[in-house]
Amino acid sequence: MVTSNPTFRDPKTKKKTTFTDDYPRLRLIERIIDARWPAVRDIDSLDRYHDQSLEKIRQDHATAFFAGLATYTPVP
Repeated sequence: MVTSNPTFRDPKTKKKTTFTDDYPRLRLIERIIDARWPAVRDIDSLDRYHDQSLEKIRQDHATAFFAGLATYTPVP
């Protein structure tokens, strides 16, 4: 389960940290989201506005990272 305050394991010290400030937390979220999009197969051939798999990714990001403060609106 992903929370609005994701944890980060420092690769050098192996210690687990929860970000309390917004900036590092938002940067981590941005990096996670940016890393997920290239993993979508054939993204260039998909209809970015109506493809259900892309909409599911958007909704998952909204739920996991923005704690109800932001959301994507499903396209009809």
